[in-house]
Amino acid sequence: MKILMHLWRRENGIYYIVWRDRDGRQRMRSTRTRDKALARRIFNQFKRQWLAGKLVELDRGPKVPFGRFVEEFLRWAESTLKPATSETYRHALKHALEVFGASRTLDSIRSRDLDALLVHLRQKGLSPVSVNKVFRHLKAAFSKAVEWSYLRENPVKRGNPLRVQRELPRFLSQGEILRLLRAIEDPHFRAFVRFALFSGLRRSELLALTWEHLDLKRGFVRVPLGKGTEERFLPISSRLREVIEDLRALGVKGRLFPWSRSYVSHRFQRYARKAGLSGVRLHDLRHTFASHLVMAGVDIRTVQKLMGHADIKATMVYAQLSPDHLREAMERLNLGQEPHLRVIEGGRK
Repeated sequence: MKILMHLWRRENGIYYIVWRDRDGRQRMRSTRTRDKALARRIFNQFKRQWLAGKLVELDRGPKVPFGRFVEEFLRWAESTLKPATSETYRHALKHALEVFGASRTLDSIRSRDLDALLVHLRQKGLSPVSVNKVFRHLKAAFSKAVEWSYLRENPVKRGNPLRVQRELPRFLSQGEILRLLRAIEDPHFRAFVRFALFSGLRRSELLALTWEHLDLKRGFVRVPLGKGTEERFLPISSRLREVIEDLRALGVKGRLFPWSRSYVSHRFQRYARKAGLSGVRLHDLRHTFASHLVMAGVDIRTVQKLMGHADIKATMVYAQLSPDHLREAMERLNLGQEPHLRVIEGGRK
């Protein structure tokens, strides 16, 4: 009897056994290994079992140490993902290595180990938001291990193990903006802050800007790819054009803001303290951009597009306006203002 069965290597390097069953249907099963010699042994064993009419579970292949997987995953991340994203994975997996150890095999990691990681992160002082971020990236990394056939299932069931109370975004008032700008003596860094305020760009997007991203003739900024992969364009307002003219007058070449992420964050904090602003982060300039747009009456869908949010839910948080603005809006409400409808001293007039 002719046996229609062969070994096939997928693009991810994993070898698969492909055959036709007794009804003529094509079937396929993974050997769960990239080792050709091991795959051939598994194939021969499977073939013997098939001839005997017994299809058994395939051997799971070699057990993969967590440390080896981390090295392989980070090589893949650095060659595939954006630098900032791969760096976030590196930090998350570093935390996991501190708890799991490098020699621990992937398939031995259980829910109690993840609980130990959660306790470890909290003891290190990480906030619930930061803990959830570590777990989200760890879950994604383990999903890749499943894809590579190192695991049968992902041990990380929840990407956000801790409940986080959503807080209103911190944004600067007009007075706070003026205090901040007056505190910045460096004209180049002041231009950086003003560009952030008038564009709402993320830190990574601002630091990646070059003159090639600015189309002054047609009046838009081609935003460097930040979150997501969809390119977007931001109109150049008159205020943003003033900042661009200031940068040109300063003789800036190449990158508009040639600094590192940590440099701009630390320097911003120094100027914020100098201006007497507490609890303000660089990212709050982005909150300020969106919040003031909403307070100016711009509809939430337009704000979503300007912010580059893929999901409207991310934009809705900016719709929470300042108390003064809400009070002003309530005062505009003028319904049923007839004198005879007022209640005075417990009775109707």
